[in-house]
Amino acid sequence: MNKTLNHIHEEKHTWILRINKFNERQKCYHAISGTRKVEISPKGKFIIQTHEQDIKEDENISVIFSNKYKDKLEEIKNELNAINLETWEIELKNFKLNKSILSGNNINQKSFLNHYSLVAKIKDKGERESVSIGLGQVNDYNLQTKIVISKIKEIVKNNRQREKIKIEENLPLIIERGESSAFFHELFGHSLEADYVLKNLSPFKRSTLGKKICNEQVNIDNYIEKDNFFENILFDDQGNPLQRVNFIENGILKNFMSENFTSQALKIKNNCHGRSSSFYNLVEPRIFNFFVHKGNDKEEDILKSVKKGILAKHLSKGAVNFISGTFSCEINNAFLIENGKQSYPLGKLKITCELKNALKSISMLGDTTSFDRGISFCIKNGQKLLIRCSSPMIRVDKFKVEN
Repeated sequence: MNKTLNHIHEEKHTWILRINKFNERQKCYHAISGTRKVEISPKGKFIIQTHEQDIKEDENISVIFSNKYKDKLEEIKNELNAINLETWEIELKNFKLNKSILSGNNINQKSFLNHYSLVAKIKDKGERESVSIGLGQVNDYNLQTKIVISKIKEIVKNNRQREKIKIEENLPLIIERGESSAFFHELFGHSLEADYVLKNLSPFKRSTLGKKICNEQVNIDNYIEKDNFFENILFDDQGNPLQRVNFIENGILKNFMSENFTSQALKIKNNCHGRSSSFYNLVEPRIFNFFVHKGNDKEEDILKSVKKGILAKHLSKGAVNFISGTFSCEINNAFLIENGKQSYPLGKLKITCELKNALKSISMLGDTTSFDRGISFCIKNGQKLLIRCSSPMIRVDKFKVEN
């Protein structure tokens, strides 16, 4: 006879308002609810039964949300028009998630997330691709548009004034704190997901647990007391209560990200990282929080350590390819470093590295950390999920840098 482990009910509301340079306005509201029942068979195999349905649109939510942002929209529209870009689009988004663990008709536990984001997608004249800049936060719609505008101006100025300098392939790279979260999330985060370990795609094996894998200054876990981003998410998408997990300690691999199936298959502890983007999708080991703690190096010393290199102030499009064994990322706001100082603007650059070298490429970690911009998403097997990261300034070597 099958034993029911958890019966989870989930409800999601997503409201989006988009405005572009040509005064076209698009509203989008979607709400969906579903129930996931996870059972375990006598043979120890997990069975998942799901049900999902649309909820009727609530126009009142759309009206209230857009009214709150009315002044902010006008402010950022005027600023973007003044910059004289080829195209731009502003997206305001509110994502609400409510989850409950049910036992019969009784609610045993509830989790919720209320996330607001403001993202500007810009394309300057003469550029082939657009760049997205934005901010996000939980439980409050009071987003700081001035920070977004300032970052847009900085990136546009860098690209318009960039020097056409031939970049040497293997220059040292310094990534500013907070921005290096994309580096750690892609490179270390996915490599620690237990399904990739199980499929022998990750550079790490089960036998790697307890061994040194990177610089001894690297310490990564999923808990920072002062951060409230996921504080009201109390269990994963299999109903397991979230717990504090230490992934890397002093450069030594301590734990993978696992859930019901992979923990059983690898015979490791289940640390409750099962997530899915909807009830149509499979629950997989995924990141919730991924916090890289501060190192021992002062930021000015990291900069001074580089005679000639690259300073990265805005990263995007990070990706790991386990088949080819490579990591890649784009820098939207790059500067040349000469004799330990920031020098010429370089516009956009692309960095690539073999995974086995990239994991060992970190040579210095700053003694201060910053959170990501609050809009970090992870895409895996077509599932897009919100995550939270923090990180210090880092110096990495052995990267191929190209225009």
